[in-house]
Amino acid sequence: MCDGWVVIRSINPQDPLQVLYYQNPILPTRLAIFRYNMTMLNIPQRKGRAVSDELQVGMTGESHTTVTNDLTAKKMGSGSLLVYSTPAMIALMEAAAVNAIEPYLAAGQTTVGIQIEVRHISASPVGEQVRAEAQVMAVEGKRVLFAVRAWDEQEMIGEGSHTRYLIDEEKFMERVQSNSRE
Repeated sequence: MCDGWVVIRSINPQDPLQVLYYQNPILPTRLAIFRYNMTMLNIPQRKGRAVSDELQVGMTGESHTTVTNDLTAKKMGSGSLLVYSTPAMIALMEAAAVNAIEPYLAAGQTTVGIQIEVRHISASPVGEQVRAEAQVMAVEGKRVLFAVRAWDEQEMIGEGSHTRYLIDEEKFMERVQSNSRE
């Protein structure tokens, strides 16, 4: 298990939102795992529950990273400069969206990103800390729509929208495998 720490935030003052951050020793990111309305950090089993009933507009998730050479446009092939790349910013925004809802998913469920539309409005140099935030804006059956934003140490660097779709992981992977055999 990675070293981590706990920070308390709140969506609604009557319902505390616990945020557990794990520092990943391999990648330069921190994974924020959200636990809503819990006093202990054990994860309850959610078998047979209607997940979409637990997902609420206003839920938020975050993800953090430090801009390294590996995350630059030059290294990722999306440009020629040593600045934070748009693909890396998009991945950070998607991670924030996952972090917002993952704790509410039933065992065996996950989400896949199906649409993202963002503007990368400011460049961030190597060494800068970057934070992305995703907020649930709507839950439409299995579709979850997010507003996403990212900031470096100076200013907002990106904003947009992102849609994820709730899936059964096992069925999804079976379909992927059967498609690859054809």
